[in-house]
Amino acid sequence: MTNEVLTISEAARRIGVSVTTLRKWADSDVIEVKRLPGSGYRRFDSDVVDAFIESMKENNLGKGLAAA
Repeated sequence: MTNEVLTISEAARRIGVSVTTLRKWADSDVIEVKRLPGSGYRRFDSDVVDAFIESMKENNLGKGLAAA
């Protein structure tokens, strides 16, 4: 699978949560995030997002997650 860099909106949509929720998770180190120099915008590697989704499903926490 090709690793893409996702914006917070794209990553939130893929996971199936709001941007606010994903922002809180990223700030709390629940999911790995990268910050762009200067702007501080959050970016998420698609591989990290996909692994996060799988982990949530395996822990039976993925009932509200969108299908990846």
